[in-house]
Parts: sequence; C-alpha cells; structure tokens
Amino acid sequence: MRLIFRMALEGDGKSGPMGIKSITKHLNAAGIRTRDGGRWGIDAVHKVLTRTTYIGRHRFNTKFWKTRERKPGTEVVEMTVPPIVDVVEFEAVQAHLKVPEPGMDCAAHHERADIAHRHLPRQFLNFRNCS
Repeated sequence: MRLIFRMALEGDGKSGPMGIKSITKHLNAAGIRTRDGGRWGIDAVHKVLTRTTYIGRHRFNTKFWKTRERKPGTEVVEMTVPPIVDVVEFEAVQAHLKVPEPGMDCAAHHERADIAHRHLPRQFLNFRNCS
C-alpha cells in the first residue's frame, strides 16, 4: 500500500508522480498482485488511494447492501485502526487526484470522471479549467 501512495506522489524513479492507470500498469508489469492473488485494476488502485482506513480511520456501514446506495453520514460507523500512511501524504495524494493529467483535454477529463471516478463524490473531481 505504501508503494502505491509513493508512486502517486513521487513516481517509480523514472518519472514524476504517476496517475492511477500508470500505477496499475506498473504493479501488473512488476508481478505485484492483490491480496487475493489477482491483477490490479484501476478501480482497486483508486480505492487504495482514497480509502481512509490507511490513515487510521476505518469506515463501515457506508452503503445499503442491496442497492449499494450511500447511507446518511449519521449511520456510518468509524473506528480507529493502526495507520499505514501518514495523513499529510494521504492528503497530498487526494490533491494530486483532483488535478487533470498533463495534456488531458476537458472532454477526456470529463470522460475519465464519468468512467473511472463514477463512485466519487463531486468534490474529488476538478473541472475548474474546463468550460
């Protein structure tokens, strides 16, 4: 998990900060598997980078199990767990995820938001440079 956060902020040593797709490709090319032994997908990497469990705040009871709709905040339960990632590093990754990738036009940025980040709250998406 720390490697994924490090790649998001610093890259793999050959490049600068990496996006979710680049991290996914790197993990699979390096033969690094998920805890279940599977290949990494974009959604799995995104969940790692946005899950507050890694900074010591595990949340559960967040969705209705039948509809997968979000529950009101008053029904969500949060418990403290040992952190794996520093809060400052986590917040830096969140800020990095809001910024469109270099060279990405507005249409592609909106498409990425619609596909890869469909489950994200709107505040995690950055459209300020788009018309």
